[in-house]
Amino acid sequence: MKKQIKNSKTTFFQAIIILLLFSLKLSGQTTEHRHFLKQVDRLFKAQITQSIPGAAVVVTEKGKSIFKQCYGLADVEHNISITSKTMFNLASVAKQFTAFSILLL
Repeated sequence: MKKQIKNSKTTFFQAIIILLLFSLKLSGQTTEHRHFLKQVDRLFKAQITQSIPGAAVVVTEKGKSIFKQCYGLADVEHNISITSKTMFNLASVAKQFTAFSILLL
């Protein structure tokens, strides 16, 4: 039960971060892109250590990936890091995206 609650909190945290990233708009200037991407990287490095469940982060602009990074572990019990090939169980994360999309209307 305790592990399930921790996983729920982690999933919720990841969903909030994803929604935050979707809500931010990037301008066309390269300097601002770099500054934004450094902030994203600092945020995840500060929140996700190598000993907790992590996240794979992708920031896109105009259909192109401008930032890809993996943080933390995919499997804490077996100490397996998240990679770009890690498959995630999305469970009910779609509900947060739907709610956020409705808020944008």
